[in-house]
Amino acid sequence: MSVMRPVLDRYAVSRMSALVVDDQRFARQLLCDLLRVLGFMSVRTACDGREAVEQIQTWAPNVVLTDWRMSPMDGFELIDWIRRDRASPIPEAPILLVTGHHRKERVAQARDSGVNEIIVKPFSPLMIEAKLAAALSPERAFVRGSVYVGPCRRRRDNDSFRGRRRRLSDPPAVENRSDEQMAAVEDVAKDARALNSMSFRLDARDRAAIREMHARSHAAWMRSHDAADGELEQSLASLVRYIEGVGASGRLDAEVVQTHIGAIMQIVNLPLDHEDLRADLVENLERMVRKKLRWGRRLAA
Repeated sequence: MSVMRPVLDRYAVSRMSALVVDDQRFARQLLCDLLRVLGFMSVRTACDGREAVEQIQTWAPNVVLTDWRMSPMDGFELIDWIRRDRASPIPEAPILLVTGHHRKERVAQARDSGVNEIIVKPFSPLMIEAKLAAALSPERAFVRGSVYVGPCRRRRDNDSFRGRRRRLSDPPAVENRSDEQMAAVEDVAKDARALNSMSFRLDARDRAAIREMHARSHAAWMRSHDAADGELEQSLASLVRYIEGVGASGRLDAEVVQTHIGAIMQIVNLPLDHEDLRADLVENLERMVRKKLRWGRRLAA
């Protein structure tokens, strides 16, 4: 018989259902056992994003816990479908991403994808309990923007904060962008999310996959011209330059691509008047690419 943990008692999880999505059978079973101990009424599993979509369409769980790396549909693609697709019956459901990656840029990518909480492996029962409590808390507003859809990324109010405020409840900020330019930014963000998913399935020796990634990156770069955003255009140009520089060598590094995507999404979400922060992001990307290309030339010599 499952035992309700006091910290989750206020959320009535005994009347909730949860879906666990992971391509590793042991990980699925471990999370299922923990959720049942924590008192969830019903727990089901899926082995990848595609199977999860099929279950969500007919079952609509209250909470989703998903792994990051899966095939043929990974965790980011699943999150994007849940949050944005019109066929999703649970666009605002709490989503917890389970990952073995804890680097700052990876965590930022996960946060910007629209998850409520991130669970870093290896995890403990207490960690799962705390993350579930945070994800189920009604204190964070849900944001529906042209680029970002998910729980508000600002976790607390700070009356002494004097920077740019971007919550829907804040006074509207004036951005000097036309509707066409905003549409271009949104298209670039979609391309970036697709590229991020591609990078986690990437085999550097797969020429067809490299060509597909280059074509998608180049298309996003072309779209960025219409956004009238110099830093966004430069960051995508850096990605294209990197893929063109090492793609044929079989040494393309997925982490370099993912670092670019993280920076691109930060630039998308930073207002135009944050010039120093935007410029620093671009400079760091370009410095990294110069170093990687220089190292590649040495190996080829």
